[in-house]
Amino acid sequence: MVYCGKPSKGCSNCRERKIRCDQREPGCGQCEKRQQTCPGYRNIVDLMFRDESSHVAQKARKRPRKRTNPSTDKPTTPTTPLPGKSASTPTTPPPPRKSSPFVLTASPSAASSSGFFDQRDDGFIQTGLRSPAKLVKADRGYVKQEPGMVSPRDALAVVPSSLSPSFEERGLNFFIARYISVPPDASQNKFDFVFDLWSPSPFAYERARDPVLASITAVGLLSVAQRAQSQEPMEAARKTYGQALRLTNTALRSPTGALEDTTMLAVLVLGYFETMAGAGARSMRAWQQHINGAAALARLRGMGSFRSKAGIKMFMMQCSSIMINCIQNKLAMPQDLIGMRTQLVDMMGGPAAVPGYEVYPPIYKILQLRYDICQGTITDIDTILDIFNEAEEGFEKALSLFPETWQYGKFCLSERLQTGFFSDVCHVYPNLSVASVWNGTRAIRMLILETMLEELHMRFLQVPVEKVPARYQIEAHKVKVKLERIALAILASVPQHFGLIRPSDPSLNTLVPMPHTEDMLAHIPETGWKATLGQSEGSVSRSSEDKDYDCRSPSFSNPMQARSTQAQEERLMLLASVSSGLVWPLYLVGMSTASSASMKSFVIERLHALHDELDVTQAGKLADAVASHKEPGKPSEHR
Repeated sequence: MVYCGKPSKGCSNCRERKIRCDQREPGCGQCEKRQQTCPGYRNIVDLMFRDESSHVAQKARKRPRKRTNPSTDKPTTPTTPLPGKSASTPTTPPPPRKSSPFVLTASPSAASSSGFFDQRDDGFIQTGLRSPAKLVKADRGYVKQEPGMVSPRDALAVVPSSLSPSFEERGLNFFIARYISVPPDASQNKFDFVFDLWSPSPFAYERARDPVLASITAVGLLSVAQRAQSQEPMEAARKTYGQALRLTNTALRSPTGALEDTTMLAVLVLGYFETMAGAGARSMRAWQQHINGAAALARLRGMGSFRSKAGIKMFMMQCSSIMINCIQNKLAMPQDLIGMRTQLVDMMGGPAAVPGYEVYPPIYKILQLRYDICQGTITDIDTILDIFNEAEEGFEKALSLFPETWQYGKFCLSERLQTGFFSDVCHVYPNLSVASVWNGTRAIRMLILETMLEELHMRFLQVPVEKVPARYQIEAHKVKVKLERIALAILASVPQHFGLIRPSDPSLNTLVPMPHTEDMLAHIPETGWKATLGQSEGSVSRSSEDKDYDCRSPSFSNPMQARSTQAQEERLMLLASVSSGLVWPLYLVGMSTASSASMKSFVIERLHALHDELDVTQAGKLADAVASHKEPGKPSEHR
């Protein structure tokens, strides 16, 4: 494979016009100005190499073969040994650095692990690597490199002799293939920016002290171990994690090292390791400590986080993790991080230049409301409903600002219903990345609507149904209508995630286009409602402890909707570590009060399909959680 130079990252339209492409997602601004459809961007790693095997073989055949002389007239050149430690080799440890308050702690599974990297006496790292050709092909295609970037093969020179080289090869290659070298429109979490700010050092001594290399290798090994269900790569992952943790803490203690992008990257990857490592109170606490450490680092770095696209992406990943932590622990989003996010958007040209930005203020508003309710600051039901409705208006505004390139088509199947389709209606998005944006918005909106419905039920739990004011009954009716429409929209997006339908599919011409109104829910008819709030005559009186009897869907009050703390922690770790953008929305639909029996069955079947067909390991356990969830209106068997 011959390196062919760094190709242009711009779209084909800009390359043909020989102008600079701003590479905006999902389409560039230059195409938008010319009112053209942006063709998207190439996968750069697929363009960096070309296969020259046949050409090289032909040259080898033409090359005259050298005669070998077995005589001993010429002495054999002795092999030069690797340099060992000499008097000139520095052995004095570096002076102690000024300590930093940011220190990460290990989960119990990794806290007692020994170091990962074994250094030889001569200062080099033993590898024992086999044929380099085995390192080229990753789990999902070929791994390519950019100019100045150390190839995965060279990066694996850090593999020690104390661990089987095959584990390290598979671990590092798996991370690159699964999280870095992914299609631009993939609907999954990705670290595709890693090589923009980091590459392994060409010196083995430095690679042995690289927290990023150790962190990503640990995650890759853990993924391999979980898929193979093997103990050996699991032990290797724990050892690697322990070393990565020590290296990262060393960087965090340095006033300069703590501000480096690579340190933040290592913290983020280690946090991802914790979510994948499993459930349990200690594992969850370790993950939360990583989240708190990342938040503290973001404050310390300040606006310096936004010096590069990679820094911006890391900050956005931090905000998402912090938001999940706030939802789980009933906390408000930190105001200083909200302020930094606002400054970032202003730097990028304002909300109009950042599609999707307007989705977040309503979420932060409800997080603050949830916190104020828990603190007793807000108790009036009318005030609470007004804030909920303001958040809903914010969502409507955010969706209306989605660019034309983010809009989806709604079609009615003209043939018999196929496997993988919930109904005869399906959505077709420009790509899976856009579909994930829509479904992510719908999922968080479902959480907020379920929280609103829960508040209404709780306020009138002991009130006779006929004494509940009509306004609140109408509000509950509107929430249920919105929940059902949003759930159906999520289910209509499922076929595209499984490749059952594609935007370029010629069969779309045979489908019947339909107007879509699932996401624009500002005007819900206030007629045709029936009273659902309050206690009807003859019903069993229930206390406030029975709040999950009527509203058992995940909400901001109980986002995991599990009775035991252990079950809550397990579900949180599963959802926080999932890479597919479809799993969380499907899980919420299956657990929703708006979910019918047929919707729930479809969700369970598709979650199992994600596990079996797309190798999303968390989806199988979440399918079991949905299946074990009680049906609407039925108390648990142990009650």
